[in-house]
Order: sequence, then structure tokens, then C-alpha cells
Amino acid sequence: WMLGRASEGLGQFDRATQYYTDAHFVPKPHSEARAGLERVYQTQHGSLKRFEVFLKEAESEYRKREAADLEAIRQNLITEKRNQEAKDLTLETLEGKTFTLSAMWGKVVLLDVWASWCGPCIRAISEVAKVYEHFSTVEDVVIWGVNSGEHPEKVRAFLAEHQLPWLILLDPNREVSSAYNIESIPSFILIDKNGCWYKLTGYHQWLGQE
Repeated sequence: WMLGRASEGLGQFDRATQYYTDAHFVPKPHSEARAGLERVYQTQHGSLKRFEVFLKEAESEYRKREAADLEAIRQNLITEKRNQEAKDLTLETLEGKTFTLSAMWGKVVLLDVWASWCGPCIRAISEVAKVYEHFSTVEDVVIWGVNSGEHPEKVRAFLAEHQLPWLILLDPNREVSSAYNIESIPSFILIDKNGCWYKLTGYHQWLGQE
């Protein structure tokens, strides 16, 4: 929506239309995206007479782009699939409660491996938050944050500042990194319901969508 607003202000109406369209048809649309589309449409066509027809056509084009994006993501995940079974691990929370990965078999598990000193890990928080928000009510999807190798007090201070709502586990001996061949962070291990696992490494601005 912000890109649409900026493009509209620059008189780049075709670009603004696409940005507003994307903001309007996402699962959680921006509240002002439709108004932006109406303004741009009226500026280009002089009225809103055929706006509803345009909106249906715009949604159709959006769905085509969405399907292409989803397929690209699927193909990328396939290339990252490891032909190995997920390895079992038991980790603790700051409070000393233990969680075992094998207890989650049959669910989709996302492990976010991070450290407080890692800038890209911090930038990735907002993207992981999108995933958490989307799946937080889905019983067979589990999201765990795994702190890699830091002292509990360091982790406690970090969580006090950032208030992460998903489960955070400590990995003082970097067992997750060893088990899943992690060489750099942030790394994301996705384990599917069949126990196959996939690895994504690094931060980018579309991480949550991917």
C-alpha cells in the first residue's frame, strides 16, 4: 500500500494500480487499498462506471501472479529438500521445561535458529512473526525459535526486549546446527508431516511469504 501511495503521488498510475491491487487481494487486505484503486481508476478513466468490472479483472490477474509465486516457492523448497529423516533432539526453555522434537512428528515443524548478536536474525523477527500469526491457531503447525549457543541470561535479556510470542528453546551446545548442517544463521529448518526436512538460510524481505 505504501508503494502504491508513493507511485500515485508520482503520477505512476499503472504501477500504483498493481501495488494497490496486491494490497487489496492479500489474505489480510490493507483497509485503504480499495480507496487507492478507486482514486487511480477515476483519475485514469474519468469515472467509476466500470470499476467493479475492472476490480474482477484485477483480481483474476492477481490470482495468476499469486499462483506463479506459490509454484516458485514450492520449486525452491524442493531444491532445498534433504533426503534424510529429521533428527530427534531435546531442548529446554529458559524455565527448564524440556521439549522433544520427536513428540511433534506428524506435524509441520519450523525451527528458527538464531542468536542475539546476529543482525539478520533480528531483521527476520518480523517475517517469522507473519508466519506465526498466520499459523498460530493451526494445531498441526509448530514454530520453535532455537537460540544457538548463547548464555541463558543473554537470551533472557534479548527476549525481554523483543517479546517473541513463539516458543524459544536453548541450544547451548549447538546440537541443532550439528544435526541439520547449519553453517550460518538465521537458518530455518522446515520438517514436513512425513519427517522430510528442508533448509532455508539467511534473511530477505519476502522471507515470511516464502
